[in-house]
Amino acid sequence: MFQYQITDAMEVSRRVGSQCGTLFFVSGSGKIKSATRRLSGDYSAGDEDQVIHYEDIKVISTTLTPINWVRNDIKLRYAFDYAEEKTLERTGGSTDATSQGTTVNGFNQTLKMRKDMNTSLDSTTVGKYEDALLNFFKDRKNDLIIESSNPTQQALEVGDITVFADWPSTYKVNNTTISQTANFFQVLETSKKDPGITSLKLIQVS
Repeated sequence: MFQYQITDAMEVSRRVGSQCGTLFFVSGSGKIKSATRRLSGDYSAGDEDQVIHYEDIKVISTTLTPINWVRNDIKLRYAFDYAEEKTLERTGGSTDATSQGTTVNGFNQTLKMRKDMNTSLDSTTVGKYEDALLNFFKDRKNDLIIESSNPTQQALEVGDITVFADWPSTYKVNNTTISQTANFFQVLETSKKDPGITSLKLIQVS
């Protein structure tokens, strides 16, 4: 990819990653790693990096992703023209009628996302990423902040996938019953790793 100026590899990687659902980051061991967000239906048993047992959790804070993050009409611009200094806008786009509707799962409005994807020249690829962004943003997701006393959780890093075991069926998270086989969470942040406690911020991805 042509660069107008010298820049570092991590910056380029993060810019490209932001256009294909991939996060690049420096791990606790100092290595550069990547984690890719999948579609919600693409997770299955065995995909998790760790199982977190409910009995090990000391503190639980639950919320939903902000309503102003919701987007249900996605259209990307692509194929950057260096001579014209602009990208093309793809015909079509991805929309979700339920999210735009007036039912209990709708927001009664069209919430648009218009974004450049100037690393791609292929309309089909761009269309698939529009579908992926719609899957990520068409509704609000469960956010969890937990503290675990199990030292094995200290191995978790940003982008890792977890599931919960032995979560009480009577304790619902924003009306969701947490299942070990159906609900997968991705680590967004590890704010504390002390000998007796690990703090994690998670988002539900399935």
